[in-house]
Formats: sequence, C-alpha cells, structure tokens
Amino acid sequence: MNQKKNIVLFPGTLQSYQNTLTTLLETEQYDEALKLLHYLLLCEGEDKDTYEEWELLLEWLTTHTASLQQDQKADGEEWDEKKIINEQIQTKLLEDEDYTDKLLEMLMNESSLEKKWLALDQLVHIDDSQMNEKIIKWFQNENLNPMLQFKALQTLKQREAKGEVSFNKLGERLKVNIENTPIHFEDFPNIIVDVIHIVREITENNDPIVSAFAEQTWKEFLSYIYGTKSYSEITQHQNSAPCAYALHKISLEMTIGNIDEELLIQSYDLKKDDVIMMEKTYKKMKSYIETVLQIY
Repeated sequence: MNQKKNIVLFPGTLQSYQNTLTTLLETEQYDEALKLLHYLLLCEGEDKDTYEEWELLLEWLTTHTASLQQDQKADGEEWDEKKIINEQIQTKLLEDEDYTDKLLEMLMNESSLEKKWLALDQLVHIDDSQMNEKIIKWFQNENLNPMLQFKALQTLKQREAKGEVSFNKLGERLKVNIENTPIHFEDFPNIIVDVIHIVREITENNDPIVSAFAEQTWKEFLSYIYGTKSYSEITQHQNSAPCAYALHKISLEMTIGNIDEELLIQSYDLKKDDVIMMEKTYKKMKSYIETVLQIY
C-alpha cells in the first residue's frame, strides 16, 4: 500500500472525487483516472475496504491502459485516448441506430449530473449537422449546474461550433464566445495557469500532495466561475500570487484543518492591491466549497 500523507478527505470532498473518478472511467479518460487514484491512495482517514477497492482499481487500470497502448503500438500507432473513444462510439452507432437519440435523452432528461457529463463527452464524436443547435437550445433553456455549463461550452467548441451564446450563471446574465472556451488547463490565460505553478513551487519540498489537491480544486473552481465577473476579475489582475495564496490557504484548511497563516504569507510577496484580490478570491473559493462540496 502507498505511504499515506497527512491528508484527510472531508466527506463532501471524498464524494466529489468519487464522482469525478466514476465520470473519468465511464468516459474512458484513463490517464486522468490513474492520476486521481494515485492521489486518493495517499490520503488518510478512509476505511480499509475503500483503500483495497482503490488499489484493485489502480492495478486493473494500469494493466488495462498498458494493454491498450501495446495494441496500438502493434498496429504502428501511438496511444491516442480521443481516437480510441471516437472509435468505440462509432462502433456503438453501428450496433444501435438509436444511440444518438439515447445520448440526447440522457443529456436532457437524466437527473444525474454524471450521466449528463458522460453524454456530453460522447456527443463530441457524433456527426450530426444539427447537433450543435440542439445542445445550444438545451444549454440556454436549462437551469444547469455551473460546472456542467462549462462542460457544455467545451463540448460545443470541440464540435467546432462558432459564435456567442447567452445564458444565466450564478445570478449573472452572460454572453460567451464559444471559440474562446479553454479545452485544456494550459488554454486558460497565463495569469490563471501560473497560480498552480506558484503553489507547486512553494509546496513541492514540504508537502507536494497539497499541490495535487490544490490543482484539482483550482480547475474545478475555474469551471464553476468561468465567464462570470469573478472570472474576469482574476484574468484582469496583473499578479498570480494573490490567487495562489488564497488557493494554498484553502487547500490546507480542507486537508490538514489548521495552518500557520503568518508563516504561509511569508512565502508570498503580496502588495496592498494583491491583498484585496487575495481576500476576494478566498471568499469566492470558500463559497464555492460550501455550496458544491458542502464543507465548513
């Protein structure tokens, strides 16, 4: 068994990660699932059966991905997760002529957030000239989870949809350009990407696992606020340090439970304007955690 770190998952945090893991497996995003399993096995506080389940899943997933990679190399191809998913969906379409309708039914009528997420992942690969219009109509008429709204925008961009869409999110009326939606974390503005780099640099020697936890939290928070006034304020600030400090602080609170704030702030060179931004970001992240993970 992996050596544990002094990281204890709160019930809400654990459930969030369990849901994320389920979605990653259902959509066959095996590389991301492997990373998450390695992280979970470093945490403390769960029962023995849970750790054994994670270890068995990790063992199976490691073997399974190695087998898939080997099969592709035997065919003279490199490992391409998106290509594999696309091939599998095309096979399902050949086997079931109603498969596209079933995906739309799952997206529009299922109550489960994970199933809606799964449907969007697969709809990326459906060749249908009217699909973008159908997704946009659903997207604009539904009162959706903010993170699912971001996922829908990513799906539309991956389907090469163009133009602006208007929708309500977190009490705001937004107008967002589909083409500008980040698909990968590196697609976000540098001011946002650098937040993770700063936290990683500060934590890698003392407690690198906090960096992994912070990275996951930051990415989920960004999807939650994407397009809103809060997101714009972060992108327009000139310094990544205040957001990095807020993220570092709240990650420590969520995992360890208590921190030496005077010692922590010494690692960040915050100016007067930075402190205001840090406090704003911290409050918004705390509100997100209270609302989504139901912690505090």
